[in-house]
Amino acid sequence: MSRYELLVRNLYQVNMYCAAKLGLDNIQALHHAIGRPLQRVPNIVHVGGTNGKGSVAFKLAKCLEYSNIRTGLFVSPHIASFRERMQVNGELISEAEVETLLSEIMEVRGAQAIPATFFEITTALAFSFFARRELGAAVVEVGLGGRLDATNIIEKPRLAVLTSIGLEHTRILGSSIEAIAREKAGIIKPGVPVILGPHVPHDFLGAIAAERQSPVLLVPKGPYPNFEEENTAIARTALEFLRTSQPALPWREGPEGDRALARGLRSRPPCRFEEMERRVGNRSVRVVLDVGHNPPALRRLFERLLSPTKSELQARGAQAPPAWKEPVVRLVLGLSADKDIRECLQTVLAFVPPPRLHIIQARHPRAATPMALVEAAAALGASLPSGNYGYASVQEGIDTALQAAAGSYTKSAEFDNLETDEGTKSEAQETVVVCGSFFIMGEVRRALGIKEPQDSAVISEVAGAQFSATQEVFLNQSSCQNGNAG
Repeated sequence: MSRYELLVRNLYQVNMYCAAKLGLDNIQALHHAIGRPLQRVPNIVHVGGTNGKGSVAFKLAKCLEYSNIRTGLFVSPHIASFRERMQVNGELISEAEVETLLSEIMEVRGAQAIPATFFEITTALAFSFFARRELGAAVVEVGLGGRLDATNIIEKPRLAVLTSIGLEHTRILGSSIEAIAREKAGIIKPGVPVILGPHVPHDFLGAIAAERQSPVLLVPKGPYPNFEEENTAIARTALEFLRTSQPALPWREGPEGDRALARGLRSRPPCRFEEMERRVGNRSVRVVLDVGHNPPALRRLFERLLSPTKSELQARGAQAPPAWKEPVVRLVLGLSADKDIRECLQTVLAFVPPPRLHIIQARHPRAATPMALVEAAAALGASLPSGNYGYASVQEGIDTALQAAAGSYTKSAEFDNLETDEGTKSEAQETVVVCGSFFIMGEVRRALGIKEPQDSAVISEVAGAQFSATQEVFLNQSSCQNGNAG
């Protein structure tokens, strides 16, 4: 076991043994003990919300990077490697840097008996990493909620962004939109401008901003045909503010600067409607990966799948021909046990019939069992074929779905009117969509042969136990409200 593996493995295990009190005291104590690195991180953009915050944070960081500004990005959770959580100009923190900084933080934590949790320590690690890299700006994504999230020790960000508000983590954040909005509004700091996305309670959050004398910038209401365009509009609004308010930053000017921003706004993090092709025999199968794991995100995923925008079609070299017809979707789904499984399935089954729904389970304590999803589907009147669940591994589930899609150039009634430009009947191939919680995606990407930094088994085997312990701590209200949304 390498030193990096040992340190990260130990980090994942700290939540099993600490019982921190509710509040920001521990992260503030730890941050002070390691020398207040945030004081050396300029121009922070703090991004929160229910859906879209990871994508908006990624777009903002890429726009700043391409605009010639050295930019840090802190996001959570990760997909395949712990190091994804903190990066500078797209470069992940190195194993050597983790070894140096994390060992220092853990030593201070122990010496001063600070019962900091996994996410508090990880946040401190990110801020220490940023402080050493002499940044021009940093984009920081909220972990969960906002008011009591570990990232909320940022006292004076340059800008706060709230992307959307929806019902999520209701046992932790509250059972109403207003209760959740109040928690997320915790990142609105006195006098700091805040950008409000088109799907937030504007009056409620505007009143909070007014109390704190924080200028409000509203993103145009749209309509937006999909999350991607909405997230792009939010990021664009943030960038317009930053370019105007921070002229001293080394922005690229003129057409070159415009191209840099356009490139950044087009960027998407992994598993946010990530498209690829996979060969199965002599056929090419379109695959889409997406971390949609709540009803609003799932609904918008299907809306995007079934109604691509004109810009998307043009990007693929198409002209939105009258013969275009939506793809047949074969869905591979894996959810966390703490999600509203029934409501998620109700959304899914409105778009995908049971024979084209496959259930997988990640090697993770929080993963919902296939039978939990099968029973929830049955309660909704949908019977899944026995061959569509109970796989020995994620790999087997992905392979089964790909094989089924490759052999199913569909000739069903829903495609009776599909014609080519020559006016002849055409067969339509299925698109395999894999969606659900973040922690299934590392295994999914391995199954698809994607080469990227991956944590070894000695780390991943304890990671799941940590998140399970964190969830229990949250629900028992005996630890800080600053874990990771999964």
